[in-house]
Amino acid sequence: MRICILSLLLMYMSPVLAVEREWVLSADEWARPRDGRGIVSMLVLGESIQAWKEQSDLNLVIHYPGGEEGVLWAKELQDWLVALGVPSSHIQTIPGHSRKDAVTIELRK
Repeated sequence: MRICILSLLLMYMSPVLAVEREWVLSADEWARPRDGRGIVSMLVLGESIQAWKEQSDLNLVIHYPGGEEGVLWAKELQDWLVALGVPSSHIQTIPGHSRKDAVTIELRK
């Protein structure tokens, strides 16, 4: 009985755990002027970098919308992450995000 309850609890919580390792950066937030101070003040970037620092064996994965604008957004975001201390070898970019108005940063293996 305990195993069954524990299994159900873990299945129920697994989406919650995944959400804790995923951040959404909206196009509106990204459209603000981007300089060092502005980038550092973006909560999404601060939280994702801090989570990566706590588990630096994992990678930050950027899911971005396709097209030229999406590529430019992902590349600039990657450059800022590197400038903030994340090695480029720990950053992956994946095109084809379902949302055109956001990128998702995910912490995973």
